Amino acid sequence: LGNGTIGGSDVPIDPDGVGIAVLAISAGQTHTCAIGIDHTVRCWGGNDYGQLGSSMGVDSAVALAVPATAGHAASVSIRGFASCAALDDGRALCWGFNGYGQAGDGSETYRTAPVLQAGTGATSLAAGGSHTCGVLGGGVWCWGYNEEGAIGTGAASLYVSTPTAIASLASGATAVAAGYDHSCAVVQGAAWCWGNNEKGQLGDGTNNNAAGPVAVAGFGSGVTAIAAGGRQTCAIRNAQAYCWGYNGNGELGNGTMVDANAPTPVSGLA
Repeated sequence: LGNGTIGGSDVPIDPDGVGIAVLAISAGQTHTCAIGIDHTVRCWGGNDYGQLGSSMGVDSAVALAVPATAGHAASVSIRGFASCAALDDGRALCWGFNGYGQAGDGSETYRTAPVLQAGTGATSLAAGGSHTCGVLGGGVWCWGYNEEGAIGTGAASLYVSTPTAIASLASGATAVAAGYDHSCAVVQGAAWCWGNNEKGQLGDGTNNNAAGPVAVAGFGSGVTAIAAGGRQTCAIRNAQAYCWGYNGNGELGNGTMVDANAPTPVSGLA
């Protein structure tokens, strides 16, 4: 919680060490990162793999600035034990757990400080279960663990440790999302997904895995935002919220607990 203690709280707490207005925030498995109004990333919580951007293994109950992002952070995305940030000058940085190459620097070594990716022109990044995707130079790039085709390039390699472009999504991308082992993007208003599709989380009307992008059924235009969960995906299209994929706990919000392999409207969010 970042309030200087390790006790739980059932009401909101202002993290110590932030102290300024916050522009964005993202939560991982044991840590949280935020961008302050000064455009610097600050992280707090668990630090087993260096995910706070400081020395590995030293947890922090207060927010710590990530020096490499100072004054330039535009977006932040964390998941599990990894952290990534896109800077306003187009640099893409990742740090923390890197056992599958998801830091994108060509290694599989845990990173206690941000490392620079090979791509340029980053506008957004999305950290997945064990992979990362980003909008770099207007196109979609992914790297890390390629289980079930989550990287989206059709590559046979299980590990892809540097950013790799998805040829069919080379321009016009505005948003990207990464789930446990699937990924999605918005390109010129259309939604595309790839990777694991066991629960229908790719939204193409099938349950077939895809090593490259497949079109989300009925979402060829009007999509403005997309988010990927563990085995489900949600998006905003024409100001309406839709979800698809796993629904065993009602996470699709459509009034049922039945999986859906194509978008279904979220009840009450029309």
